Amino acid sequence: MDLFCTINRIEVLSEVNKITGYTGKQVEGKFDNIASTEDEENIIGSLYDESILQLFSSFAAYRPSLKSGSIFFDVPETFDISKKQVIEKDIMQFLMNEVCYRWFKITKPDEVDFYSMQGVRILDNIRTLFNMRIIPTKRPVRQMGF
Repeated sequence: MDLFCTINRIEVLSEVNKITGYTGKQVEGKFDNIASTEDEENIIGSLYDESILQLFSSFAAYRPSLKSGSIFFDVPETFDISKKQVIEKDIMQFLMNEVCYRWFKITKPDEVDFYSMQGVRILDNIRTLFNMRIIPTKRPVRQMGF
């Protein structure tokens, strides 16, 4: 069974710009060194692509693929489809944190630990959600009374 999770690259990168901008404002005189701007758009886009690969390698057992802004996972028939929205939200959060982690690794190494821990926490949560299953209902066996 295919599970598709829609991700919005523009939304993720917009949030990354907000986070890095806020962090840059906190450090006096270092805004340009820390905040990601349109000038760094190619670098941030590359970090986003690396983050997608990290997600794919973490969930390789589900054979993820990217098509038209959606990530497809091959999940078992007993997968609890009601968890889809939470998984989508967590994937978006993971991508934001992972891009920030990779960006701050370059620009502000003292912020790296926070985003690294957030990424690990979110991946664990996604892994837990992927492991949730529904119990298949069995039909009662009818006895023929001949």
